[in-house]
Amino acid sequence: MEIKLIDRTGDPNGTLLIALSVCRHKQGTMAVLKNSIKAGHTSLLEHVSFTFYVEGISRRCLEQQGRHRIGVSPTVESQRAVDMSDFLSHTPEDIANDVCRFAVFHHAVEAARRGYKQLVDMGINREDAAYLLPEACYTTEVLTMNGRAIRHFYTLRADGAAQAEIQEMANRIRELVEPICPVIFHGFV
Repeated sequence: MEIKLIDRTGDPNGTLLIALSVCRHKQGTMAVLKNSIKAGHTSLLEHVSFTFYVEGISRRCLEQQGRHRIGVSPTVESQRAVDMSDFLSHTPEDIANDVCRFAVFHHAVEAARRGYKQLVDMGINREDAAYLLPEACYTTEVLTMNGRAIRHFYTLRADGAAQAEIQEMANRIRELVEPICPVIFHGFV
């Protein structure tokens, strides 16, 4: 998985302080902003956004990400426009670390790859042949999230109960955003 920050609100902290000042009718400070966020006034965070280039996430991870639609705007690689005959795929660690499990998984992925290619070679359009592709299939996206959506996404998806791949995604997003706008994660360890 590779995630790059490709665009953002120019001065997110300044933008948040302006929004806070409008809300309170007086000059805002970072301390007051942090207290407001901690108290649950996270709508302020909707005024800043971050855009990421995300490569090498599975369609399974993408499906989980898709549950976070408010304040999140994805543009995803099209399986209609792209030939997926040579797709790469994600293998979960508990499968990759066991020879027998990996053999079953690999066999199924290869069968899907062969079936997809055979259907396309028979004249079936890629969009319909893509029904055979596994959720393990890697994809690429451009993803824009506002600060509130990032905070919510991180809260749910960095949790130890989430799948490892989406935990990794949430943690990488935090690594990219926190140095620029730490208030988004205020109150988290």
